[in-house]
Amino acid sequence: MTSNGLSPHSGASRHSCKQTSAATIKRFFSVYLLPALLSICVIAIGSTSAAAQQRAYVTNINTGTVSVIDTVTNNEIATVPVGSHPIAAAINPNNTRVYVANQNSSSVSVISVATNTVVATIPDGLGPSGVAVTPSGTRVYVTN
Repeated sequence: MTSNGLSPHSGASRHSCKQTSAATIKRFFSVYLLPALLSICVIAIGSTSAAAQQRAYVTNINTGTVSVIDTVTNNEIATVPVGSHPIAAAINPNNTRVYVANQNSSSVSVISVATNTVVATIPDGLGPSGVAVTPSGTRVYVTN
């Protein structure tokens, strides 16, 4: 008990712990879970490239790779090494390039769909966590 008769673990102390827990959970979902789930959905839908329509590009956070999945057979057809902690990916409208945000290496890897190899690595700000390509394909936006 303190001089005001309250336990040191009552009232405001518990309330701030709840706020911290809620903030931690919100951060986990927004920084880790949501981008990981969204990156699984990187399938070229409605494109003109038959090869890209049959592939999904899935980031593998723990191994620093991107798995290329044949969506017809559901088999992994390639594993592409990228930067550390790849967390999000997006494909351009022409289905020729996949852009991968590498959170721990502060970079974006550019994968050629034709060869399933990294053709460029672009330095980015601290901890990129999302990536999107404009419908025209002329710009790539990265969130940090």
